[in-house]
Amino acid sequence: MNSPTTGFTLLEVLIAMAVATVISLAAFQLMTSSQQVTDVTVNQAARIEDLQSVAALVADDVRQTHVISDSLDVPLWTGILGGVQSLTLTIKVPGCVVSQVAYVTVPRANLTGAIVSEWLRVATDTANNTQRALIRATRCDLVISRRLVGDYLEVAAFRIGMMGTSTFSATPTAATGGTPYQAVEFDLVSRRSFRGKSQRLPSQGVMTFVSASKVIR
Repeated sequence: MNSPTTGFTLLEVLIAMAVATVISLAAFQLMTSSQQVTDVTVNQAARIEDLQSVAALVADDVRQTHVISDSLDVPLWTGILGGVQSLTLTIKVPGCVVSQVAYVTVPRANLTGAIVSEWLRVATDTANNTQRALIRATRCDLVISRRLVGDYLEVAAFRIGMMGTSTFSATPTAATGGTPYQAVEFDLVSRRSFRGKSQRLPSQGVMTFVSASKVIR
């Protein structure tokens, strides 16, 4: 006597295939979403590290300087046109009678044309023309060099004053808590627009760094 044949009907097979497809799509979307979050996180970490590197470079020069200019105007010797603000430092360099370093903030749109130095060239990016770039210009007597050290900056602002043991002040007094130092406060914010979206770092406020120069006697 033959036993009845058991198995799946065509309808059951189609339902099973549909369920498997839905599960696969959900898993793929979850994986894609996780990858996008990871990419964004890695990108943010890299950009924050870039800002910290810029601040460390400025701080290192400030610590070595003997004179911080009271003026934030861009020095003529830099040869940089359209500069917004400049931190100008005098640093003793062996072999140089006159040696200075200037950190100049410039609208990045000014750097997308024909630039003499390859160290100043930035990619054309019309969505971010309003952002700023930071140039480090150095002077050893008549020899001038310029190099891009920061890009896509919404804020790159310097303030000059005095700092005691714990207080930053434009006009130091005994309340500053000790022998005043020449000091610089440096604010940084990065912003980049891409495909209709804008990413700001930090998302709120600014990254502020303070560095002091030689003791003022």
